[in-house]
Amino acid sequence: MKEYCVTYLLGDKTKKRITYEANTKAEAKRKANEDGFTVVGISENISYRINKLGERYIPSIGKLRPKLIIDFFSQLAFMLDAEIRMIRAVRNIYRGTKNPQLRKFLNRLINDMEQGNQLSYSLVPEYGFTPEIKLQVEAGERSGNIVDALRTIVQRMEMDLETRSKVLKQLYYPAIVILVMVFVINYILTNVVPSLAQILIENGAELPTATVLLINISDFVKQYGAALLFFIFAVFFILFVLKKHKIFGIYIDKAILSIPFIGKVILLLNISKYFYIVGNMLHGQLFLITSLKIAAESVGNKYIRKRMLSIPIEMEKNGKQLDDLMRDIYLTNEYSEFISTGLATGKLSEIFEKISQTTLDDANNRVKVLLTMIEPIITIIMGACVALIVMALFMPMFSLIDAI
Repeated sequence: MKEYCVTYLLGDKTKKRITYEANTKAEAKRKANEDGFTVVGISENISYRINKLGERYIPSIGKLRPKLIIDFFSQLAFMLDAEIRMIRAVRNIYRGTKNPQLRKFLNRLINDMEQGNQLSYSLVPEYGFTPEIKLQVEAGERSGNIVDALRTIVQRMEMDLETRSKVLKQLYYPAIVILVMVFVINYILTNVVPSLAQILIENGAELPTATVLLINISDFVKQYGAALLFFIFAVFFILFVLKKHKIFGIYIDKAILSIPFIGKVILLLNISKYFYIVGNMLHGQLFLITSLKIAAESVGNKYIRKRMLSIPIEMEKNGKQLDDLMRDIYLTNEYSEFISTGLATGKLSEIFEKISQTTLDDANNRVKVLLTMIEPIITIIMGACVALIVMALFMPMFSLIDAI
């Protein structure tokens, strides 16, 4: 399959271009003619081959970013709501986009639909679609509420992107300050301290314990600094690799949940996503146990995923009630009473959505507090480090001046 750039004429003789994926120029021309264009020229798009080569060696290149998925689902929901047929809506989006990854996916989607498949059939991980997105769309297709399902997905993805964007923006300044602080302290320890220490020793100054300790730290950083930095990067790389392992990843993710403040935020975000997906699956008329399994598989933290997967298993094997199982797991025990109310009133999906929104709001509030605290904490640490270095250097100088 290749991509061809088709040049066509408008009614006022203005030339425009559009791209088509096809095996030959003739096929590309046929597709353009079927869409009602007056073709005047066809050329192969070379950049398409380059992208295909990159995707062969780096599969993630071909995946759609969340923002692209949001835009696609938003446009599709708008057109479907305007009573435009699905395949025609997809073709309109295909003609209007220039993104190569999205065009590749849309071409696959159009071919699948021409063979009689539904939208959910093409929503595969190869293009960046998670299993829960695929299943939510399937639920919407099954219930006849595909537009509502798409808009619900868009709403949740926008909330997640907004939270991530806010956190990253707030972390830019602290990250720059930390980097500057590390470089400044490293320069002081490897250049300034040795020079001043040499002067003090040559003049016979009495070195206090703090100054001796600072000189020893300076010597250590100068001699082993590069090795220490390499060791730190190696440890983080090993932890990153182990985190992807099925067994070791569970223990690492459990340890992450024990980190003060940050662990609670991660827990709340995962729990919010879990309850949100269960609620949406129930709205799509899926069985409760199936919904619980799908939601558990979508959770990013492996330890939480393991605990959540145990719930539908216990319900199937031992016939236990959902609220009792939630009560037995410390991750969800505070929500068990709400779930009991949902089971009693038959409004379980609404209860799940309420818990999801509550936990998400709680996580966002904690993130705001954390980001507010980071800047003053960094400033205090940086000031304390500089103050200790200055004191350790100037104390023997004062003693030397007094002696003179």
